[in-house]
Amino acid sequence: MLFRWYLISHFLKRLIAFSFLFAVLVIVFQLFQTVYLIFSLPLELVLSYLLLLVIFTFFLSLAFAVMPALADTLFYLKEYRLLHTFYSFGISQIKIVKTLIIPLFLVAFLGSSLSLVINYQKLSYLTKFLKFKFSEKVLLTLPPKSFQSFDQLSVFFEDREGNKFRKIVIKIGEDIATAREGKLLPNGILVLEEASLFSRQGNFYTLMNTQRYILNIVEKPTLSWKTKKFWENYLFEAVLFLSALPLSVIFSFLFFRKDWGRFKTYLWALFFTFIQVLVAIIAKAIF
Repeated sequence: MLFRWYLISHFLKRLIAFSFLFAVLVIVFQLFQTVYLIFSLPLELVLSYLLLLVIFTFFLSLAFAVMPALADTLFYLKEYRLLHTFYSFGISQIKIVKTLIIPLFLVAFLGSSLSLVINYQKLSYLTKFLKFKFSEKVLLTLPPKSFQSFDQLSVFFEDREGNKFRKIVIKIGEDIATAREGKLLPNGILVLEEASLFSRQGNFYTLMNTQRYILNIVEKPTLSWKTKKFWENYLFEAVLFLSALPLSVIFSFLFFRKDWGRFKTYLWALFFTFIQVLVAIIAKAIF
């Protein structure tokens, strides 16, 4: 019983340590990409994003940390000759692997189950929503008679009162719209009154005049568990966790059969992690 507790606790400590390391690296990289959003939007919205980012990143890092944590645990037992101590007490290699299967199974089962709740689509949705709110804020804080460009959108207007614009000119990609008046709705829709639309068709522009033209300038993202994208993301995460179990067993028996040094042990762990990701990608592609 003491042997099992020691082995399981040692593996779990290594798993959490590697997960934390991977998560920190990913979070720092992600923050560099969204730093302009974080310092320009309401604190409540930013905190929600950061909380979800930390939870999702650490959660997914658990799957990537399984093989490195297992490799570190097995090499630790070998380096400090604990394997020989276990053998002297009649604890075989198979029993060691069976003991490690317990936390591996829990990680695989809980990870694949929680993937329904902690899904990448939610993080992607919130990131897009932050960009949507940022674009909306830019439009509603521009001073009159100023020109602003961001992403594929360029805007100029004579005057603004709240969410209403007068004598507005908008360029989205190759299309240009002018209007006597425009009103920006909360869902990113701009309603243009007495508008003219210049649209490019090949080498020519077509002109269309209309009393009212509705333009989706800042697309608000949607989140639904019914979409194929949601289930693709879930399948990727679930298979990523579930495939770690059989691959870990194979890796463990290979470790016992081969005389690997530290570098080679970690190198093989990275290779098995690559296989783990590849299996998840194939499963997602098939779906």
